[in-house]
Amino acid sequence: DSQTQKGLPYINIGILHKNIGTVSDINGNFELNIHSTTPSDTLKMSCIGYAPLVLPLSAYAGTSSIYEIRTFELDSKAGSLQEIEIRPGKIKSRTIGNKIYSHMVLAALSPVELGYDCGTVLSYNKKNAGQIENVNFHLANSKYDSVVFRVNLYKFKNGNIGESILKEPLYLKTKIKKGVLTLDLEEKKIFIDGDSFLSLEWIENSGVFPENEMTWAKLWFSAGFLSSESYIRQTSQSDWQKTGMGLGFWATVKYKK
Repeated sequence: DSQTQKGLPYINIGILHKNIGTVSDINGNFELNIHSTTPSDTLKMSCIGYAPLVLPLSAYAGTSSIYEIRTFELDSKAGSLQEIEIRPGKIKSRTIGNKIYSHMVLAALSPVELGYDCGTVLSYNKKNAGQIENVNFHLANSKYDSVVFRVNLYKFKNGNIGESILKEPLYLKTKIKKGVLTLDLEEKKIFIDGDSFLSLEWIENSGVFPENEMTWAKLWFSAGFLSSESYIRQTSQSDWQKTGMGLGFWATVKYKK
């Protein structure tokens, strides 16, 4: 933090449009190998509540050291408050996304780099804005003793995943091997007025595996084929890629009829 000089946890750090990225640890420390990049590449650091830091890698051309310790500072930014509220009246609740419990169709995920992110489109076309009550993820199996995720919610329009609609980071930590992971968001007052994109981002190492198993699938989520679209990205700041099936991620939203 440029003002407090305190380390910032779980910052997304990576080379734009390339699968080279990571996430800072709880103290703000990180390590990123940029040997396979070019001077024309761009380094980006971002997180909710701070202005993104974008740097050309040409600034590091000719560095004499293979390993260098550097400090980067991010400036905090004020977020605008949502003034939407659901006034008394007939309130309805509905599920959006993919409410799937299947153990027959599974999406096997192999997060290698911190910042691995996967999610599903939440279609919402009601006249009035809706409030997210909770978000849910059906975990079919996990090889980890514990898993730490960041829950992200982005704008989604014309097939493109946009900026985050959250005003503060949301975290989900679990030790369960299978079952529904639910995060209650009633008190967060998160509103949507159109389609959005709900994702889980891997932000903390949660296990040690033999080197020959590093790329093996360690997380399985329920999935389906006739469902809302899902996307993944391999690490922080890399490009999103559409998957061939829909992940079992969904949300409950309430709105005034």
